Amino acid sequence: MTSRRAAWRQAVADFAEAAENNPMAIRYLGGLVSPSLVRNYYAVREDGADAFGTPQPTPEQAAKMAREINERLGTSLKSPEGYDTNLAAEFHILSLLHRLGFTANLTLGNKKSVDVVVVSRTGQLCSLDVKGLAGATGWPIDNARESTANHFYAFVCYNNLIGSPWESPEVYVVPAEQLRSLRYTAPGGRKLMRVSTLREQAHSFEHAWHLLDGPSA
Repeated sequence: MTSRRAAWRQAVADFAEAAENNPMAIRYLGGLVSPSLVRNYYAVREDGADAFGTPQPTPEQAAKMAREINERLGTSLKSPEGYDTNLAAEFHILSLLHRLGFTANLTLGNKKSVDVVVVSRTGQLCSLDVKGLAGATGWPIDNARESTANHFYAFVCYNNLIGSPWESPEVYVVPAEQLRSLRYTAPGGRKLMRVSTLREQAHSFEHAWHLLDGPSA
């Protein structure tokens, strides 16, 4: 039986060979194999379980395989310099809110109390703090307000792909009042919201914009 590690290496080699044999497609994609392309590739294949353990790769597996394929092709994307995770996350959330019909305004300043002021689609006034994460581990929430009514947190995870504009980040909307039950306290006392925790409860929080409309929405 082929080991999963060997299956992974073979999958990387096969994918890279297929890409090399179709340079026009890679040029169309900007010269890079993206994680979404990896996921789409295995959506129509039945051998994903050999490499991933499941028919479809997880976001982390797809991102890792895309990096290895690009390294093999010599098209690795260098980590960008000078990016601002928090600003990127805030404007991403602002864009989503306006696309969904909310009235939303980004607050400015270094000492702002909230990031976004929102009038929901039902007329409810609420506030939103945005937490951006370039990696894929967890967001520090030491100073989070955990018992404020009509206050929410938008957690934005770029999964180490902040320099890949074709990849959409993961977004989770969590009421402030639920932070205490979800947070993780590290051995040193630091409070974190772990990505794994929100993924496990994605059905409740992933793009849960309806929460801003109030309990009757």
